[in-house]
Amino acid sequence: MRKVKLRYFGRLSEIIGSDNEIVELKHDKTLGILNAELQLKYPGLSKVHYLIFVNSTKATNLDIKINNTDEISFMPPFSGG
Repeated sequence: MRKVKLRYFGRLSEIIGSDNEIVELKHDKTLGILNAELQLKYPGLSKVHYLIFVNSTKATNLDIKINNTDEISFMPPFSGG
């Protein structure tokens, strides 16, 4: 089994109840599948807009396969000011 670290920022950490968690992947998953599973686990996620980063790079494709060493971050959109 693979373990992947997930990090949550801003409002997302409030929804999750933590700023990080480790999840075990029992089989190969894409970022899209993981995201859908998290939205089922934490229904509040589906009500907010957020960006996903894999190893500090913004994910533009949710078909990316997750690797064991990946760190996945979920962040609310940044606003300038």
